Amino acid sequence: MAKTDVRAIREYMDEWVRRSIELRPLVVPGPTAPPQDVQAALIQARGRLDVLEELISQAISLRGSTRRAEAACKDKVSDAWDAEYERRKHAGTFRNDDYKSGREKEAEINLAIREVRLEYREMRDLLESLNEVTDRLWLKFNGMRAVREELLQRMRSWVRESDTDR
Repeated sequence: MAKTDVRAIREYMDEWVRRSIELRPLVVPGPTAPPQDVQAALIQARGRLDVLEELISQAISLRGSTRRAEAACKDKVSDAWDAEYERRKHAGTFRNDDYKSGREKEAEINLAIREVRLEYREMRDLLESLNEVTDRLWLKFNGMRAVREELLQRMRSWVRESDTDR
């Protein structure tokens, strides 16, 4: 399994959040604005939704591969623990451990496989961060979609008004 470049993934996440923040401020025309202004804002909102949708797609894809890498790291920890236990059992390390508790023996094994456990924790933390960023992107997407829906309602109301004026 190739080592995951955690720093690069965190840089991607920072970039996604930065871009989503830049997309958020949309000037919504006031209630007395002409239809052309509302239509321009509607087009702008649609473009921003497209960008947010792409960012969400990238985040979901990366989150999936990170989830698989995290599961592989978890399996690696389990395998390393089992291997260390077997090694100690066959090396006779446990024979003179009559006065050690099970917890002490477990702690010794955990210390022996510390690097693998740290790698797993790093992947677990990265996955949690990706979940958070993905949720934030969805939140911004839904907010922008609500603004777009409001603008569409205004456009539709003008169409209904012009239909009844005929």
